[in-house]
Amino acid sequence: MKWLVVSGMLVVAMSAPAAAAGAKYRAESQSADALKAWEVIGDFCAIATWHPDVATCVMGERDGKPARTVTLKDGGVIVDKLDAYDPSTLTYVISTVESPWPIQWMMAKLSTKPDDEGGAGVKWVGTFEPKAGTTDADAKIPVEAFFKRGVDGIFSKLGVEPKVEG
Repeated sequence: MKWLVVSGMLVVAMSAPAAAAGAKYRAESQSADALKAWEVIGDFCAIATWHPDVATCVMGERDGKPARTVTLKDGGVIVDKLDAYDPSTLTYVISTVESPWPIQWMMAKLSTKPDDEGGAGVKWVGTFEPKAGTTDADAKIPVEAFFKRGVDGIFSKLGVEPKVEG
């Protein structure tokens, strides 16, 4: 993966094979504030405080980068490396190197920003490669469900009801 911060904007070029698939979930609320949402998600291991599926998060290192080991309430384990972190754009980019999902790898971006009407939006998008023998659609189901529950958890932590943008 290549990334570059240009004039305060994070530009991410995902080096992915042509077989890569994607998942996304975005929601917004006129009652939300992007900076308050970043306070909830900005700490890389804070996922345990806002994602309803997460039991624990432990920080460590993988391949010279900060990494978190997330234990899910159902016993599954996710290991994410922090590839880019930019509080000026309220964004971080991760590489998922282990997960219980039928994917070989995933690169994802979690971000929040003010929306055009004064509220805030939160978006979690990812590009992944399904494991051999798994369709893109079958691999997308658990990833997108995890993203949805996470984004909804962020809004819940903020005490506001989100509107789904898709």
